[in-house]
Amino acid sequence: MAHVLVFELPGGNDFDVLEAIRAGRRMSSRFDIANAPDEATDVGFMIAAITYGRRWLGLTAPNPAVGCVIVKDGVIVARGATMPGGRPHAETEALREAGERAKGATLYVSLEPCSH
Repeated sequence: MAHVLVFELPGGNDFDVLEAIRAGRRMSSRFDIANAPDEATDVGFMIAAITYGRRWLGLTAPNPAVGCVIVKDGVIVARGATMPGGRPHAETEALREAGERAKGATLYVSLEPCSH
C-alpha cells in the first residue's frame, strides 16, 4: 500500500507553504514535519510537487493548480499536475504515469486529494 503525505496550510498559498515547510512548522493535524523520519528528504519531494504544480497556475480553473510526485526507493518515478481545465487531477496523472511502480511508493501532493 502506498503512503500519502499531505502538507497543508489552510488559507495559505504555495509561497506560504514553502516558507512553512522550510521553517519546519506544523502543517496539519495529520502530518508534522518536525516528527518526520527524514524531514529533509520529505521537504525536497514536497517542494518538487509544489514546483511542478505551479507550472499550471491560472490554467486549471475551476480547480486549483496541484502538483504531485510519486517516490519509490528515494527516486521520483512519476509526476503529475492538474491539467488545463481542471481535469484530470494531479494524482490521477501521476498514478497513470507510475503504473506498477506506484505499489509501495510514497505520493507527495501539494493539496489534499479532492479537497476543494
